Amino acid sequence: MSSYKINSASDYAVGQKCELQAYLEIFDGVQRSKTSVSDPFGKFSSRTDDSPYALVVNRAVEKDRPEKVSLQVNSPFILQTFREVIKSYSPVASDFTSPFELQNPSHMLIHYWEELQAYRSSAVGELRDHVDLLFEFMDHELGGKREEILAMIQKNQVDYQSAWALFRPGDVLYTEVEGEPWLLICDKASYEKDVQSGPYFEVRCKYASHDGKKSGEAAHTIIMWQKEHFPAQSLASITSLPIFPRQFFNMGEELEHSLRLRGQRFLSFRDFSVMAYDGKAQYLKEPPFGFYSESKCKKLWCQFFVDHIQDVQWDQDAWNSLVTGEKEKLVLQSLVTSHQFSAKARDQTQQKGKGLVVLLHGTPGSGKTLTAETAAEGTHRALITTSVGELNKNNYPASFELDLKKILRYATIWKAIVLLDEADVFLEARNEDSRSDRNALVAVFLKELEYFGGIVFLTTNRVETFDPAMKSRIHLSLTYSPPEVETRRQIWLQYLHAIPKGKSNVDPEQSIQDLVASKLNGREIANAITTAQTIARFQNKPLDIFHIHTVLDVGRKFDESLTNGGAI
Repeated sequence: MSSYKINSASDYAVGQKCELQAYLEIFDGVQRSKTSVSDPFGKFSSRTDDSPYALVVNRAVEKDRPEKVSLQVNSPFILQTFREVIKSYSPVASDFTSPFELQNPSHMLIHYWEELQAYRSSAVGELRDHVDLLFEFMDHELGGKREEILAMIQKNQVDYQSAWALFRPGDVLYTEVEGEPWLLICDKASYEKDVQSGPYFEVRCKYASHDGKKSGEAAHTIIMWQKEHFPAQSLASITSLPIFPRQFFNMGEELEHSLRLRGQRFLSFRDFSVMAYDGKAQYLKEPPFGFYSESKCKKLWCQFFVDHIQDVQWDQDAWNSLVTGEKEKLVLQSLVTSHQFSAKARDQTQQKGKGLVVLLHGTPGSGKTLTAETAAEGTHRALITTSVGELNKNNYPASFELDLKKILRYATIWKAIVLLDEADVFLEARNEDSRSDRNALVAVFLKELEYFGGIVFLTTNRVETFDPAMKSRIHLSLTYSPPEVETRRQIWLQYLHAIPKGKSNVDPEQSIQDLVASKLNGREIANAITTAQTIARFQNKPLDIFHIHTVLDVGRKFDESLTNGGAI
């Protein structure tokens, strides 16, 4: 051990003197003074040249504020120790190759106390002397605080002021998102304060992610409010915190194994896929960095949990379930199934004239939407549904063009089928009296349709005269009339046979004659059965023909009231 003999500064290189210099800086609100003080280890020298000293302690005291301690590390041996043991510590802007000042030294030194102690036990010579000096400072300055923290942690507890001790940069942390486990790497943690909500503790983390093209590092921040997680200065259970070190989560290596499998599955979705999802999702305005997709039912970009994603169970009998003329079905199935999507999806010039446009014309509830859904189901493709009202919600051609381009671009890349409902505004013949804004919309639509290489279904129920420019772009037109008796019979039987056994007492063959007497369209038949099933569930009974007739009778009374001029 060094004798700590006081020699002149010129006798030592920077940090070579195995002694500790200490200063006390006092600010009384008006004047700031700094004086040297005897250090607690009895190794103080009054020299003003600090660079030879291995360690320099600065204590700052301000009125009505807690004491602040910083540690200037000059010793090349202690720097070597930090390089070999700690390597890097993100809150500290140093690579430990040159002297630096360690603000609030308790965090880094307590975080690496055990590792530094193990390194000290094998050190020899001057290296051991300097590391011993470091530990004399640590024991005196931080030892009591460390013992208090360890006592709390051993009981799975921590207070707000000591929460930092749980979050060592580089350690693996555990959190959950809607009940799904997530492991992250701690980057740094800090105490902050919000003017309205008060103090909070912020944990910044990082994790590996993938945006569909390349992998990289992403960031995530979790906040713990003092008044919420540590009310009335109380201790909090470590595992009750929104994020905590992995070692406190009571689950063995199977957690890492399951997450590795999840990660492999995550990467399997790099290419375009149509998948089914049953779980919660987080809405996002734009698709950001990571595993995200567009929800077809919500028409929103969302973040999805990998474990809830599964292959779509396509209806292999979709085409047979479509109730329409056999000739019409043959032509439609042939065109849709045989359609070739361009391999150069992003090259719009290659798409010109390569699209397939199908017009579905008929009364509401006659099966137009179902036809487009069947085409998507039968070809195992996603169906993008929209309407003129959605695309032109701002009643502005430029906005309409942007939204239409986006829909068609997605459909081209995903090789999806587009259903554009209520397309009357594009189909009706234009004349000199047509409004300029409508003409602008039609011009935009015709241009975009010309360069769309996918499949689009247009539906309408009230067009009498077709625009020649639009008509020339339609490859197939199908007319839907209110279903006749035989068509209604097929629809009723299809829905009744689809009800699982044990949930219905209805004999489809015996009941069909009474049911087809009601002149309902396909949508009304589907709604009647759905409503009847709801009544049966409410009564905790299987579906009975009585439930269906109850719904039909209620609907019949409403129709009669309309026929009689609204008198009920």
